[in-house]
Amino acid sequence: MARVPITVVTAQNSNLHPTTGDDVNDHSFAWSPHRQLIVRNADASAHPVTVITPGALGKAGLAIADDTRTVAAGATVRIDTRETIYRQATGLVHVDLTDDTGITLGVLDLA
Repeated sequence: MARVPITVVTAQNSNLHPTTGDDVNDHSFAWSPHRQLIVRNADASAHPVTVITPGALGKAGLAIADDTRTVAAGATVRIDTRETIYRQATGLVHVDLTDDTGITLGVLDLA
């Protein structure tokens, strides 16, 4: 499955969520310590968004739980993905959707 890239914008851009959600292919963007994920839900129902965390902690290798957020109907949320726990081995951040109805995404570069 090829992930759909999320468009990166700067704070001066008027459209902070230019990428339409795709729950079949899901999404990714290049990790940076200056980037945050913006999720807008224009649907009448809440939808979960999951940012995959590939890492593990300690000698026991305890998996870091994926970061799942519920985006309320009509809401826009910012998920702070600047921590290295979100960076995949490929240097990307993976974002999964279970339902893309009304979901648009963007990545805000704060640099």
